[in-house]
Amino acid sequence: MVSTIHSLAGFSFIAFALWHVKNNLLALINHLRLRTAKRLNFELAVAFFGVATLISLSLIDFDPFKQFYAWGQSLRSSNTHNKQSYAYEVIDMTTQSADGTHFRLDFRTGSRFAWPQYAFWLETLDGKMIQPLFVTAKLANNHFANKVKLKNPNQSFSENPLDSQPWNAIFNDGWEPQTAATRARPESLPVFLHKLGIHPKQLSKLDIDGLTGATASNSFIYLGNSKQALPQNVKLKLEINQSFDFNEYYSSDRFPDDPVYSGNGFSGQPSLIYETTINSDSNRSIYVLELVGHGHHSGKTGELYKDLSKITTAKYIVDRIVVEVGK
Repeated sequence: MVSTIHSLAGFSFIAFALWHVKNNLLALINHLRLRTAKRLNFELAVAFFGVATLISLSLIDFDPFKQFYAWGQSLRSSNTHNKQSYAYEVIDMTTQSADGTHFRLDFRTGSRFAWPQYAFWLETLDGKMIQPLFVTAKLANNHFANKVKLKNPNQSFSENPLDSQPWNAIFNDGWEPQTAATRARPESLPVFLHKLGIHPKQLSKLDIDGLTGATASNSFIYLGNSKQALPQNVKLKLEINQSFDFNEYYSSDRFPDDPVYSGNGFSGQPSLIYETTINSDSNRSIYVLELVGHGHHSGKTGELYKDLSKITTAKYIVDRIVVEVGK
């Protein structure tokens, strides 16, 4: 309602201004002449100078102008009827390191976020691992203790079955920690695991110096730092994947001869990779991680596949990822 009134008032003002120009055209032309008779038109000169000054100050982000703009934006935000609030968890992995670079990673969940596995790490521009920053504990400890089986072994899916049916109507499950080692998930985060040099048969437990934690149930803030001084340019990457998110291409029967994809992990769409390049010599401190590709559907390689045309709902696991870099 407020925006409608605002728009009507704006159009009314424009109409009135045009009507005023039409009725006072000759007088306005005289005012716009730089010289009238034998003297300068100082009013016009002052007006031009004032307008040029205001435009220049706006272009250089003059601080009072920025504050006025921010005030207007805050008023606009406070009056919107579609405000959203986000609950954040804090994951603090900060360690004592005099030379390390500090990171504050803001991860906002998307509409399809449902207990995924994820990891983020630092690497060189040519793709060599510098340091893991975080990985979910279930993958790091190979703690896939819940054994899941289809009630109907012949049933196949071309969409997430949990979108339309309750869990108990589709699956039988049971808690079997003693057999968890047989349910290793190399397809969960293949790019990250291959960067670590981890072979699928070595997934009994990852050794990443305690940089693990439970999967967040909400958006989260990660606080951490590198162990040592970093090169001028580094990449920060995040890989994320979750089960049951099948689609038309990545259907449950797409790769029947692949024992990992067709196994008990119910992988669906492959992992997605987000990244940004951080330049430590830049004055910039805020970076946005962009979606750049996906991993192998069953974890056979650590290759990054840039074709995202077959990826659908998995793109909505993440809303956005922003990292702030400090010293």
